Amino acid sequence: MIVYKVVKVVNGELVSCITTDDQLKTVYKQSGWTYPKFKGSRLFVFDTLDNARRFCDLNEQVWECKIDKSFKCIYSLYKLKYWKAKIARKAYANLASECTIGGALMADRVKMIRRVW
Repeated sequence: MIVYKVVKVVNGELVSCITTDDQLKTVYKQSGWTYPKFKGSRLFVFDTLDNARRFCDLNEQVWECKIDKSFKCIYSLYKLKYWKAKIARKAYANLASECTIGGALMADRVKMIRRVW
């Protein structure tokens, strides 16, 4: 199944866009499979390029990826914005609404194919 992953480049590595903290970040391999850093967790992906682009912030990239199986996303936009804000130590103005993230999926593993945006 083809999906899309939003990442940042930090020190030449593709890392999770949610956190770049060394203890928490997931480093995505440009060849081969990437697995969640923590046992029992999953990796966050999008079903379409448009949905991934809508989620993207400045200085983030979207990669086309392959996954074996998708799962319903358990995160809300509110929670992701909260963690992004907390990690960056910034306040977001619109944290009040809880809504689902369009096209968000979870995967047990991700294989990066190519940068598409």
